[in-house]
Amino acid sequence: MSRFKIKSADGEVSRRDAQTYGRRLLKLANYLESIPANQYQHKHWYSTGEGQLRNGHCGTSACALGWAAASGLFRSAGLTLREILSGDIKVPTIVEAARYSDEYFASGAADHVFGPFAFESIFSSEAYDNKDDKQVTRRDAVTRIRSFVRQRYGWALA
Repeated sequence: MSRFKIKSADGEVSRRDAQTYGRRLLKLANYLESIPANQYQHKHWYSTGEGQLRNGHCGTSACALGWAAASGLFRSAGLTLREILSGDIKVPTIVEAARYSDEYFASGAADHVFGPFAFESIFSSEAYDNKDDKQVTRRDAVTRIRSFVRQRYGWALA
C-alpha cells in the first residue's frame, strides 16, 4: 500500500492518519446530529447551568469539542473532560502520561484527536466567520465538520 501524504504547516499527514482523523470527525458529526438542538451551545465547553457534569444527560449543553469529550466516543484516543477550578469548569483534555507525560487542553486536544488545524477550522469561534458564539448552531457545526473532512481528508476516505 502506498503512503500518500499531504503537507501541512505541522508536517505531513499519512493516508492512514487522514483516514483516522476523517472517520473520527464524521463519527462526531453523526453524534452531534443525535443530540437535541437546544443542548448545543458553541460558547461553552461543557455546562449544565449549575457547573456539574451530568455525563451528557438532560440539562447539559456543550460545544462540538465538549460533546466529543463528554460522549466517551474518543476516549481510546485520550479525549476526556477534565475538571479545573474546583469543578466550576470542565475542559476537553488529552492526558497521555504514558507517551509524553503531558496534557493537552482544548486546542491541542482537538488537533491531537481530529488532526492538524481541526481546532481553528471547526471548534474555535473564529471558524464561523462573523457569527457570535450564541448564533452558532448544532447544524452549523455538523456542516463545518463535514466540509472540513471533504476538503482535508476526502482524498484518503475515497
